[in-house]
Amino acid sequence: PVLAPFGARLLGASLFAGNAFVVGGAEVPRRNVTTPLVSSLASTLGRCARRGWPNVLSSSACVALWTRQASSAPSSSATSWRTSSPSMSRWPSGCSEAGVERNARAHRGGPRQRGDRRTGGGGRGGSTHRSAPSSLAVDWTDVESFPTRRTKPDGAYSDIEAAWEHRKGGGPGEKDELFFGYYLSLATMVADEGAGAVPELVRRMNLVSCDHDPVPEFVPILEHLPTSGITLGDVVADSGYAHRVPEHFALPLRAAGANLVVDLHPNDRGTQGTHQGAIACNGNLYCPKTPAALLDLGPLGRGTSAEETAAHDAKTAELARYKLGRVSADDEDGYHRVACPAVMDKVRCPLHKASMALSFDKPEVLAPPEEAPACCRQQTITVPPSVNAKTARRHD
Repeated sequence: PVLAPFGARLLGASLFAGNAFVVGGAEVPRRNVTTPLVSSLASTLGRCARRGWPNVLSSSACVALWTRQASSAPSSSATSWRTSSPSMSRWPSGCSEAGVERNARAHRGGPRQRGDRRTGGGGRGGSTHRSAPSSLAVDWTDVESFPTRRTKPDGAYSDIEAAWEHRKGGGPGEKDELFFGYYLSLATMVADEGAGAVPELVRRMNLVSCDHDPVPEFVPILEHLPTSGITLGDVVADSGYAHRVPEHFALPLRAAGANLVVDLHPNDRGTQGTHQGAIACNGNLYCPKTPAALLDLGPLGRGTSAEETAAHDAKTAELARYKLGRVSADDEDGYHRVACPAVMDKVRCPLHKASMALSFDKPEVLAPPEEAPACCRQQTITVPPSVNAKTARRHD
């Protein structure tokens, strides 16, 4: 049985699957592709308990809330995926309606009122998630399929939706290997910058066959979050996401209101062309006379000493003085304006006479360009979304 909002989706999936399994299968030897998900949930609950956070996702509470909603739904909303015909919602084995209601009331701390946010009440409106953080960490992992045999005697795959793919060993001594299965993408709630710790709960997930790229398959799900009352804030991701073509990750998420906090791929670091004379580097625009040694700065490696870290921080602060600064937010088409660092009183430059009155602790451009580009002639320049489309991020 399924809840009313998912009846049409399940019916469509069953019509598509025909006599085959929708996902994972029901035979005992095949196991279930959701087993790793249940294990991950159990691990998350364990961390909540160790840190003293409320155990809002205990299994009995989940069962109680699910069965209460299922019992209140019309009988026509529960659909058998094999027969595509209505069937009655059934209680889990050994669970009575009175016991479920009693357990649900205990976990909710009393009778639940309309709009109560302790258990996500109040429908799909924004007030449901108003107090929750808006930041997410996204990543994907491999999930093996568990058929008894990879292929049937006729050569067909036992799991027709799974596929072969390559994965890298993540630890010392682990070798690369092939695996047969799926990609599981997760969006996990993390604390907003400067805020306290929060339970690391999974807000969205997506399971796709390995013959699909997991990143563009997951982005539409993240784009849909604001329509569910969940504001998109920081989206934290590794270089596997940042290296995708902008149309598959960066551009749609920025359009949805997200701030990308990503680690750049080595191929995307360093100078990546110019825009109206300004140097595009590591997701920002810099003065055309920025010292090359500063533009070549890379991330610190593991085991860096305190002295090396301090020297790197000093060079990073010096590089920030040459960065063109934003003077407007993105408009509805993704365009914004930036100003020359001399106009923003960060450097001294003869092309902007007023900047030469700044103190001598500011960097000075000793040899400005003979033919000044637009970024030097004008107070500000317009930056379209196509500039630094892949590499623009919230933090340098």
